Amino acid sequence: MRLNRFVAAAAFLASPFLTTSAIAEDASEVASASVTGMHDAGLILYSKVDELRQALLEDADKHDKVRVMFRVVSAANQQPMPDVKINLWTEDAVYPVPLKNNFLALDDIPRTNDPEAQFSSNKKKGALEFDLYLFAVLPDTQRFSAADALAAIDQANAIRTAVVPWYFRVFIPRFERLEACSTTPPVYTLDGQSWAAAPSVEAGCVSITSAALKAHPQAQFASANTVSSYRLRGPGADD
Repeated sequence: MRLNRFVAAAAFLASPFLTTSAIAEDASEVASASVTGMHDAGLILYSKVDELRQALLEDADKHDKVRVMFRVVSAANQQPMPDVKINLWTEDAVYPVPLKNNFLALDDIPRTNDPEAQFSSNKKKGALEFDLYLFAVLPDTQRFSAADALAAIDQANAIRTAVVPWYFRVFIPRFERLEACSTTPPVYTLDGQSWAAAPSVEAGCVSITSAALKAHPQAQFASANTVSSYRLRGPGADD
């Protein structure tokens, strides 16, 4: 889905794309931020990040298949910028914020009680913004169950309801598709039988609708190649 921004219940600015994915964990890809940078409250208010974190912690058991992350992108075109470094400045210290492929996890943002805490970057003030993403937590990069995928979709929709005011939900479609992405489009079998997933508009991805998952609620979907990300999407091609 594409829109300029939406106001979440925590009253912070979120993403023109509300997307769900699973990213491979690789500590070698984490960029350590320097302690220099330009204070840029326009990135996102730390207090609003903490409000979101607290709201999700209240129902943590209801979000165990979804991970909340932010993607740091260019404010001009919503695309990643190279060599981005982010710090969190507090009254007493400066904390590097770990980035991986321009993503940072909500859980990895340092915690502080400083009400004036601000993020800084090594880019021109106003050049960056934080986009909100929801990432599916699936246990395997080559197979998943229909039940796990449907649970992730349901949890993502529950978070959408919780953080997006009702008057903005018309602009943000419900999650209805699981996209599996790899270097080449994954080829799936369904309970050992050949099964053709729908092509995606994104290179290297295939799309599996919630209707297909519900039609095979006990099924195991298996791919011969390793999947690098699982994305939850809305019903349309660009959602």
